Amino acid sequence: MTLIVGWIACDSNRNGQKPSAMYFGSDSRFTWNKGHAYNLGRKIFSAKKYPEMFAFCGDVSFATVVLSPLTELIDNGSFLENMPPDVKCQKIQNHFQSCIDGYNTALSRISNTVVIYGTKYNHRFAAYRYMFPNNVCQCEQLQINDYSSFITIEGSGKKEMNNQFRCVDIRTDLYSREICHYFASTIDTSADSTVGGIPQIVGIYRGIDIPRTFGFVKDGKAYLYGVEVDAKSCSEDVEWRNIDFERINPSTLQLMEGAQA
Repeated sequence: MTLIVGWIACDSNRNGQKPSAMYFGSDSRFTWNKGHAYNLGRKIFSAKKYPEMFAFCGDVSFATVVLSPLTELIDNGSFLENMPPDVKCQKIQNHFQSCIDGYNTALSRISNTVVIYGTKYNHRFAAYRYMFPNNVCQCEQLQINDYSSFITIEGSGKKEMNNQFRCVDIRTDLYSREICHYFASTIDTSADSTVGGIPQIVGIYRGIDIPRTFGFVKDGKAYLYGVEVDAKSCSEDVEWRNIDFERINPSTLQLMEGAQA
């Protein structure tokens, strides 16, 4: 399966803490029978014009053939535009069910698939989990706290992730960078053969209406969606980070000048 996580980052002002960003992260490994692993798999999808993002674990073929065109439909502007989160959630659920009804479920593992969905409306975040028991799409809303914390942890790497996180799971003073560190280090040290590759992350900021894609720098190399790339040649819209979610200069692959360590 995989490891996918969602987390919320908060900032403080005179009115207390308030969510400032929401992130989805995943590993980059696809696995098949007999343990064959492919470390360049994309598990994170987001729209380019609207604050909508998705991550999945489970059946690779179903999720990829559904989520890739779904983000294109969203960017066309006629699918989810100017809708409150609960309406978006229901429309996506109906779309997933129609896709299932036209899919060869006998040759898939849809029942083991989980899709998480994140959105923003009027500067407020919302997140949902979709599951597919017996080829029926079900949806539940995920809790978003007013302090930095995980929203959800899914996939075969969940147990290891929980083991990494258990010493701080009751804290309300976490930083988003700590959360990213636990997530990325779980992938790096996982003993689960279905978890691996390079982390991939997408996020939505409170004051920006489109998702931001994050490239990942590790051991002097740059990766985007798990694929090694030349960071200097990538779009300026990509933000570069390391395992501690520190800002990285794509030209040098070192900490950005003035970035908070």
